[in-house]
Amino acid sequence: MKTNDENTRYIPFKNYILVILMFLAVILITLYLFKWYQIKKDEKVSQSYLIEHKLINNQTSSIDELKNVITENSSRLLLYISYRNNSKIYNIEKKYDHIFEDYNISDIFYLFDITDIKENNKNYKNIINNYLDINVNDYPVIIYYEDGQINSYKKIKSHKDLEKFIKKIDKNSL
Repeated sequence: MKTNDENTRYIPFKNYILVILMFLAVILITLYLFKWYQIKKDEKVSQSYLIEHKLINNQTSSIDELKNVITENSSRLLLYISYRNNSKIYNIEKKYDHIFEDYNISDIFYLFDITDIKENNKNYKNIINNYLDINVNDYPVIIYYEDGQINSYKKIKSHKDLEKFIKKIDKNSL
């Protein structure tokens, strides 16, 4: 008859160390991959989808340069005011492709990137509202200029808002 001592097996201490090291390696690799994913996600939204995918070429981030943009494009201009580093806005812009194709607005579409203004000024909304003579509390927003004057503007909450806005504007002027 065998006793319990004869049936038990001795597991060396180094095996415990190896198991602990493997668990640590898995945890470290998981943390590294998670951090890498976060960095890639942040890099993606650090630039406007419209610029990144060459839907438009016209952009400015300077409020002083904006006056020249409005003056130079006095007959008609679609001024899109937005900011970067926001995944919701980036995902909305991803759905603009067909709007640019269907309405051929790339030439009159201008991006005013307010990221720097937003980060450096607590009252950035008042600054932009006063400068452009509009009353907007949230961004992105699209403004249609015709003959150097604001014809209309709309807050963009989805890609459908932009499409409805473009449809509302007289197609002959575009």
